[in-house]
Amino acid sequence: MTANVLLLQPKIVVALVRWILRRPDVAGGVPFGCPRDTFFLWAIVAGTAVELGVVEFLLVMLRVPVGWTVAAAALHAYAVFWLLGMMAGFAVRPHLLTAEHVIVRDGLFTELTFPYESVAGAVAAVKRADGFGGRTGLKVRDGVATLAYDDATVRIDFRPDAVIFRDGVRVATPYKSLWISVGDAPGFVEWF
Repeated sequence: MTANVLLLQPKIVVALVRWILRRPDVAGGVPFGCPRDTFFLWAIVAGTAVELGVVEFLLVMLRVPVGWTVAAAALHAYAVFWLLGMMAGFAVRPHLLTAEHVIVRDGLFTELTFPYESVAGAVAAVKRADGFGGRTGLKVRDGVATLAYDDATVRIDFRPDAVIFRDGVRVATPYKSLWISVGDAPGFVEWF
């Protein structure tokens, strides 16, 4: 777990730079973003920033040693940096359709890549999110994978001999289908 978090640090910096420069990672393909309610994400960033001010004020008022106050400020600043990096990753790393492959992304976290030949079909449909919704991460249950934000809007069905790569490593047992969130679901499925 710690190694994964440390490996995210360079990705966060690159995503923030791309976000600031408005240079999404879409070379050689057609991007399809995910419908996300960014209000909630911005509320978390703002809450963390406000918490920074409140905690620092309390630490100074309670005359806590300067080292602890500086450490708390650094930790809060890092949390804001990390949250902004995650938001940037979602913005600059959309799903991508290239001439040969489909690339399904979960911001900085997970990337699934597969050739069009692995796809049996795709349909624009809605799979309601369980409970609160939000980001699911990659969940696999009975051969059906879900990588969605709130409701999934596209189902991709795979051939039995599908070749699927997760973060550059071939998936041992291919999924039967994959549910994802796509902003323009009808436009996305036209490619299949």
